Amino acid sequence: MIENGYLIQDAFFQSKECDYLVSKMKSYVNKKFDSVTVLNQADLIVPEINDFLNCEKLINLVEHHMNNKVILASSEFYVHSLQRKPYYDSLQISSEPKNKILSVWIALDDVTPVNGPMYYYPKSHVRNYVSLKERVDNAKYTVINTSAFFDSIYDEDLRDFNFNKNIRKVFLPKKGDLMLMHGNLIHGESDIYNFSKTRPSLIGYFLIKNEKNYFYSDYPVTKVAKTFEQPRQGLLPKILLTDYTDIQNQEITPERAITTTNAIQNLFMFLKDNQFQIDLNSIGEKIISYECKIKQSNLVNSYGYGKGSTQVQSMASAMFESFEHLIGKGFFVNEETTLYISVKEAFQNWVCFPEKILEKCKNNEEPLLWDIFNGFNIKENLIVPSIILDTPGGNRSQIGNFPFGELDGAYSNSGTASGSTYEEAILHSLNELIERDAHSLLLLKTFCRNKPCNLKIIDKVTLPEKLGSLLLECEAEVGSSFTLINMTTDFNLPAIACFAHSVEGTMRPLLGFGCSPSADYAIERAILETVQTWHSYLRDKESFLVKWNSIDKNAEIFPRIKYASQENYQAIIDKGFYEIINYSTLSKLSEIHFSINGSNLNISFVLDKIVGIFSNMAMHIYVKKLFSDKKTGITCVRSIVRELEIFNLVTVGLITAPGNRGIKALQD
Repeated sequence: MIENGYLIQDAFFQSKECDYLVSKMKSYVNKKFDSVTVLNQADLIVPEINDFLNCEKLINLVEHHMNNKVILASSEFYVHSLQRKPYYDSLQISSEPKNKILSVWIALDDVTPVNGPMYYYPKSHVRNYVSLKERVDNAKYTVINTSAFFDSIYDEDLRDFNFNKNIRKVFLPKKGDLMLMHGNLIHGESDIYNFSKTRPSLIGYFLIKNEKNYFYSDYPVTKVAKTFEQPRQGLLPKILLTDYTDIQNQEITPERAITTTNAIQNLFMFLKDNQFQIDLNSIGEKIISYECKIKQSNLVNSYGYGKGSTQVQSMASAMFESFEHLIGKGFFVNEETTLYISVKEAFQNWVCFPEKILEKCKNNEEPLLWDIFNGFNIKENLIVPSIILDTPGGNRSQIGNFPFGELDGAYSNSGTASGSTYEEAILHSLNELIERDAHSLLLLKTFCRNKPCNLKIIDKVTLPEKLGSLLLECEAEVGSSFTLINMTTDFNLPAIACFAHSVEGTMRPLLGFGCSPSADYAIERAILETVQTWHSYLRDKESFLVKWNSIDKNAEIFPRIKYASQENYQAIIDKGFYEIINYSTLSKLSEIHFSINGSNLNISFVLDKIVGIFSNMAMHIYVKKLFSDKKTGITCVRSIVRELEIFNLVTVGLITAPGNRGIKALQD
């Protein structure tokens, strides 16, 4: 705790102890429990709360970590989050001469990502702060309003804390868990996205026993220090009531079938029901990127990173990506959709992919594992060696005596995606495939021709006001100007690349990509992904640079591939290979081909349109449903379209050659 400023204790209180306390609180407030936000000094008027916070096992824990005898100095009972911006406890309650405070945050029910969980900044307590008494004594004005006084002090104290470069962790406790916090630890309370679900919790504030004076939040006005005999003299319990009946967050992210809040809630409860836990961390000040770890028995099984113009969108993005990676590792996957046969048998009875790589071992009779994909716009199935998929289905994909080295250079263009419905997951998957294809063609036309094609730079001045404002916020978050490139192909589905400055230690720019039937949403995703890349760099600079610089070493013997993998678009612009286009070029595509104006879209309608485009281009879509939950509708799929390009894999260090579409792009 000394090092990080906090300590979490799982299952410290039994469930029945928590339920008893909540029932007593409900009796105290009668029928207004769901309207209670917070009851201050709760232990002074509810005896059971006083007994709970002064129980022997809790006092022993607190005294052990404070290395002193302690007193319960204050308490707060919460039913809903106050949705507070960052603050710390020692400013509003302290003592002298030792001036040590420890807070205990106790979950009286399970906390979810959408009902206002607490967040905190590890190690943020390691700072020098002037005590409350010193601040008031040194003040050159008379304090009339304590709230205004504390707000101004927090703004002043935290002005130099680098919120956009420090990791913010979200506390998602189960009933009975608690967290001990140093008095200077910066923390706050997240926004509530689901007001129908309460999150009763209790906070106890402990000070050292027998201090000379005690100071509370009324001190700036009263200038009266309190003694150990009567530390809370003059303080009255206060209850804050709020009518939450008509407050609901109905925010819907484009391309999601249900509200973002419900999507998060469904996935969180599904994971909880299956004995998984999640860790949520975020970074950023105004534009927030989330990281989600899915764990079981304290072992991390998958990671996911998310972006969004709002925190709830970013949170959902991270959680669903982490879930996709969990599925990709074989959790919940239906093994009946796999085969264990030889390449020879596969060629005799199935349509196989990738044909050119498999051709050289088509007479091999050693069996290996294959994934079965069903035709989506064609009545035939496709099988693919599990070993070459993005995330092979566990160790089974590598068992046996098959010479797996024969498959070197074989990569699938599969798009793995999840959603709250089957159609939503398919749409996300196809968008991803089209985006990768567009990125591949952009690389080939820009870096692999003797004379580059002109980059189509979007004039930022022509963006709609909402997108323009988001762009300015993102540029401020990163501290760099962004450049938007239109990389839309013959699919007429808006696809965007965005780049900012390179980071110290590498020649690569910060990059982000977006693809959507909605031009607005494609641009938004590309902009936000660029910020997400910046935040990933800030999370772990050393690992980030090692990963990026290793890509150059892999491509060292192929100069054109190395040139493409570095994606130095600014160098191309500096040579004059660019043209400026208007945002309306993209928005018209959305209107003409998908009947979209802005970001709102009908998933079924646009999915039919996209599938129709593939069919008209004689491209077949193959889909494997990896997972589907009947209760929530959550679905995870993997899609393959054999004709699409995967040359973009050179940007992650893989060596691959262009396919037919890529060769045509080089020749045109």
